[in-house]
Amino acid sequence: MNQLVNSKDIKLKSFLLIKKFSEGLNAYTQTGENMLNKLIDVYLSMKMNDFEFTFWVLIMEKALADKTTQPIEKLIKYCAYAAKAFTNADIGLLDAELEEKYPGFYIKSRKWIKKHRDYTRYTPQDINKKYNELSISILCENEEYYVNYGKIVEELVINWMKVKESTQSLRPENIDI
Repeated sequence: MNQLVNSKDIKLKSFLLIKKFSEGLNAYTQTGENMLNKLIDVYLSMKMNDFEFTFWVLIMEKALADKTTQPIEKLIKYCAYAAKAFTNADIGLLDAELEEKYPGFYIKSRKWIKKHRDYTRYTPQDINKKYNELSISILCENEEYYVNYGKIVEELVINWMKVKESTQSLRPENIDI
């Protein structure tokens, strides 16, 4: 797992987002199978970013809530592809790569998307809200990976005010003799 975190292919925050989602997926599937590696494989093969990943999570949640009978491995791929297809205008090169890796995937995934189009009905605000929700959940669990810029700014302002006060008190008009 450390190898994945240090990999150039995936950012730490993306890894933590995927890890967090995999924990919920593991609890849902109750197969005892760890979904993390499957999710990472699909994330990397689809060349996803955090926005697409968040959309993928929303689509997966809706599909799982609908109690789909699709095998989880296929559902993961179809939902990821739907997220990628709906957020990118030109994915022809990716389609060719996926078709080579998974023969017949393009046609099957397009049929799945057409059948389950309602799973993809989200606004950018919905995606942003989910991204913030996921980010906050990993931030709380992994504080050592993040810098609290708000706290740093606050400390800088306090220090600046202290320096300003001390320099003003050293002015000749402020010195009592």
